[in-house]
Amino acid sequence: MGEKFDFSFRVLSAISSPLRVEILKLLSRRKFRSFTEIMYELGMTPKTDAGKFAYHLNQLREANLVLSDEKTGKYFLSPLGERVVDFLWLLEDFGRREFGEIFVRTSKLKIERFDRSKIAEALKREAGVPQDLAEEIAREAEERLFKLKVKYLTAPLIREFVNAILLEKGFEEYRHSLTRLGLPVYDVSQLIKTAGERTLFPTPELARGLAGDSVFEQYLLLKVLPRKIADAHLSGKIHIPQANYWILKPYGIQHNLAFLLNEKISFNGAENIFNPLIPPEDADDVPLYLYNLLTLFDTHFSSAQSIDFFNIFLAPFFKSTSYEKTKIILKKIIELLNMVERKTIITFNLEFSIPKFLESEPAIGFKGREDGTYGEYENESRNILRALIEIFKEKSSNNLPYIQPQLIFKIREVDKYSEEFNKILELSLETGQPFFANLTLDWQLPNTNYSATIHRLDAGFKGNWKTDTIGTGYMDWIAINMVRIAIMAKGDDDRFFEGLNDAINCAVQAFLIKREEIRKRVSSNRLLPLLNLKIDGSPYFVEEAASYSICYTGLPEAIQIHTSSHFNEESAIDFLTKILRNSDELIRKISEEESLRLNIMETSDIKPSFRFLKLDRTIFQNYKDAIPSLYSTGIIPTGIKLSASEKARLVGKVNVYFKGGQILNINLDKELKSLSLSEIGKLTSMILASNVGFFTYTRSSTYCLNCKKLFKGILKTCPACSRNTERVMYNTRLTGAYMCIHAGKTEQDILDFLTRSGLIK
Repeated sequence: MGEKFDFSFRVLSAISSPLRVEILKLLSRRKFRSFTEIMYELGMTPKTDAGKFAYHLNQLREANLVLSDEKTGKYFLSPLGERVVDFLWLLEDFGRREFGEIFVRTSKLKIERFDRSKIAEALKREAGVPQDLAEEIAREAEERLFKLKVKYLTAPLIREFVNAILLEKGFEEYRHSLTRLGLPVYDVSQLIKTAGERTLFPTPELARGLAGDSVFEQYLLLKVLPRKIADAHLSGKIHIPQANYWILKPYGIQHNLAFLLNEKISFNGAENIFNPLIPPEDADDVPLYLYNLLTLFDTHFSSAQSIDFFNIFLAPFFKSTSYEKTKIILKKIIELLNMVERKTIITFNLEFSIPKFLESEPAIGFKGREDGTYGEYENESRNILRALIEIFKEKSSNNLPYIQPQLIFKIREVDKYSEEFNKILELSLETGQPFFANLTLDWQLPNTNYSATIHRLDAGFKGNWKTDTIGTGYMDWIAINMVRIAIMAKGDDDRFFEGLNDAINCAVQAFLIKREEIRKRVSSNRLLPLLNLKIDGSPYFVEEAASYSICYTGLPEAIQIHTSSHFNEESAIDFLTKILRNSDELIRKISEEESLRLNIMETSDIKPSFRFLKLDRTIFQNYKDAIPSLYSTGIIPTGIKLSASEKARLVGKVNVYFKGGQILNINLDKELKSLSLSEIGKLTSMILASNVGFFTYTRSSTYCLNCKKLFKGILKTCPACSRNTERVMYNTRLTGAYMCIHAGKTEQDILDFLTRSGLIK
């Protein structure tokens, strides 16, 4: 009795001190700690507290609760000490339940009693933390929270505590998996306050969408992408566009309109809830059908929708329809597409005549029935072409140029249909809207189409124009910071190509991840049901044929930095050709290995240029003089004074390498203000005779929202009422797509770009 009493007394006496209890708890969480390590972790100072600490540690050793390793001298719990600590935890749990309850507002908007086990379960479920470690972290989090003496907690606060413990213990990967995604309260307040300033057509949905965009961008960079790729994007080595949509949607599509006109469109599994989209039953049904079709697919793509052979596939629906009525019906389509600001850029690819490979194809007419062959609808397709040109020349009811759709005219024979061609040139002189796809060149293949976003598809992927160019699209693109590579290379070719190849491989890894994520969205998650519509047993959107494009942002500036030569000198052009040739070889190899339709493309957005420039100026303080004021999206430096023929010559030299798309943009405002119809005709003939595959003329305009007047060029103030940029709107082209820019609501970067490139007068 005495020995048992003495044993119990010694144990209870040993744990009667709060400091000794803390020592036991510490050693239960962190085994094998030295004398000094224990002191530091308990917040004690060896110089002043060593004697006091030694006394308490000896008390625990005498009670046989703590032992020491003879070799290392480090301390650990004895089996008895472990049992005593377990008892202490149980005692504390009981006391907290009976006398010190904490309530938690959960993420499910419920109030519950605090339960440590839920932390451990979350660690295991969300981050894959082993059971023992999860329980240890949960216990430590509980202790810290109870020491705060807070009576009411929230789930985010608990998560912050747990993440802090994970970081302290060096478990950064677990912490990434457990991170809560979202915006601080202040940022949400600012977002609501300023959301209406970011668009021409503000709605409450915009604010909600921006908040969601932030979450998905954070999720991509923290959870989906490997650290190296996420860091490459964040540091400005590469640029992943629209990171908010990267794992949710493809970038764009080139529609197979013949198939869509032949089928009923409805969401899988929801046929009894939503009415299907039925093909037109007469010509008057066409506008609403096309509007609804493009609006449905607007939810499935982040940026672009194009329709190839638009006037040919639509021709059977205008059988025996007069030109006047054709124009009225088409104007309804255009007006509908320009009613509100759309998420995707719409492009119509138009033909002057029926291509030979389409002449014998069955034509789809009313109610999805076959009605002869497309070769029988030459006149109807020409009427549609002529009507669209006339509609765009007339402008919209508010005197603004139409923004949707963007028109691409595919030229297969230079001298054919001169009447329509002259009307297109007149439209170019007036508005600068038409694009020209030069299909007279051998490397363009029997069918090649483009999007206003510069994306290009040809029939060279599998040799089948149907699956290679329509019913597929553009999975996405990634920009590479070429100026960064040039600065880091310091004139060494080997280092330059090593840096470029590394950036390409980063982009490819991101593309492979996107491919897998989109496949999940289509098959497992069913978030993209329209892409799974079947055509002859195959899905409507041929994902395997979708392109992945690598864009070289700041390429001419990088070459000038690396070669110390003017971009137009032979040495610079030779190095440009070397870059593209070597990249082409690497990309071909990767494409075969990964079964990826990988290509090089001109940068289709101006945003990477702004972002790379800002980051490089911050990182390379000692190279500020070497960093250019603008990073170009193509091979010709932005804002450079060069004749149209010289530009065509440069683009023609390397066009064949840009399988993903490249554009020659002749700015009429800056370079050729007083061009006549005959002069633009000669200029166009010269470009068509060169090796340029895709080109356009830009004619910018300024619209005053105050006096409702339209003026040529990009102006700081309205000439009529003197209103400044807060009340003017620009219609212009920064890269590929013709766009509408509200000067009072656009990003300052864009206004700076317009100024530095000499476009604003």
